[in-house]
Amino acid sequence: ALPSMCVLVIKKDKEGKPDRAKSRIVVLGNYEDRVYDKSKRFAPVLKYSSLRLLVSKAIGDKRVLQQGDCKNAFCQATLPDDERMAIRPPHGDPAFAKGEYWLLKKTLYGLRRSPRHWYDMFTAILRDMGLTPSRHDPCLYSGQLSRPGLPLSETRRHVYVGIYVDDFVFYSTDPAEEQLFRDEMAKRITVDFMGEVDYFLGTAFTWKHHTDGNLSVHLCQSAFTEFTAHRFGVDKMNQTPNMTPYRSGKPIDSIPNADPDDPDLKRRTKVYQSIVGSINWLATCTRPDIAPALTFLSTYIQAPHEQHYKAAIYALRYLYSTAEYGISFHSSASTTVQAFNHFPHHHDKEAYTDAVPPSPSECHQLTAFSDACWGGQFGNAVEDGTPLEMFKFRSLSGFLICRCGGPIAWKAVRQKRTAL
Repeated sequence: ALPSMCVLVIKKDKEGKPDRAKSRIVVLGNYEDRVYDKSKRFAPVLKYSSLRLLVSKAIGDKRVLQQGDCKNAFCQATLPDDERMAIRPPHGDPAFAKGEYWLLKKTLYGLRRSPRHWYDMFTAILRDMGLTPSRHDPCLYSGQLSRPGLPLSETRRHVYVGIYVDDFVFYSTDPAEEQLFRDEMAKRITVDFMGEVDYFLGTAFTWKHHTDGNLSVHLCQSAFTEFTAHRFGVDKMNQTPNMTPYRSGKPIDSIPNADPDDPDLKRRTKVYQSIVGSINWLATCTRPDIAPALTFLSTYIQAPHEQHYKAAIYALRYLYSTAEYGISFHSSASTTVQAFNHFPHHHDKEAYTDAVPPSPSECHQLTAFSDACWGGQFGNAVEDGTPLEMFKFRSLSGFLICRCGGPIAWKAVRQKRTAL
């Protein structure tokens, strides 16, 4: 029999404050003697880029994204007969008796295949409702809802759903279709519908209805940023909102390599990796402005110099000073950089054939931008004749894809070849 334990956690709200206490019984699946292939254990989750795309599409349709939470998700999926097992009750259970065991009929948190069983069950429900997964993201579903006595029609609106384990977001341009989705889900599984998305995947959503009928939303991770700053002592530093992620006159690539005999290297490396990992999470989700600095910092993650550590702290201080920064979408915006595409005024048609602003139908199309610098980042901070690794001479490439006035995908990476 596998051992089990009781896990107690405090769930936090979008401001990082304690919201509610939660406990669950977890099986110690690391003692499970069955061996499964990765394909039989893996359960995908919603890509963050897909979430941004779904949010921008909802904004383009002037609809607010709705949120739902499946209660005791893993306990709702049934274990196959050949995977049923016995577990010992957790220590401290007042009803626990010596020699007593539990025979699992449902999946429980901790079992190796529990995430996959839940994913198969949840997605089977969505497919049974008439929704189909995206070819690019298996956790992004869309389509017309099907129900006996309710025929499919071109006049009916589609429903769009994004799932992340037991949490999901959805919307439709027709409120009746959203209600139908709620009703059909409630028939099949225990779900708590929470209304408008307020806090999802560690991101706070701020929706705003404008007087002209437009809709906008702002996504930020201020709670995680402030938690990370407190974790590494950055919250004791002065906040400077107009600062940048880089220290003036000290490019990250100009810092020498760490001394392998440095007695503090092992401790510093561990802390540095934690800082860069936290910055990476922010850069992946809602802070594209830190992506270039992250590229430079992550280069030295195996053996950072003391100055690399200070550069990471400085970048974290920048994030803490701008904790409310994030990404925004607006239903009336075409792209963030519309001026670069249509710089001439619309009345100057004699001189420019492309001077007409985008039509409303074009405003919600994807617009991609890419650029690259030439040469290294160190500039004149390194004296002539100083030997440097070749990778430091590589240029930095980046791209940005916008929709409804906000970015939905971005990247900033070193080129694979040396250009200088």
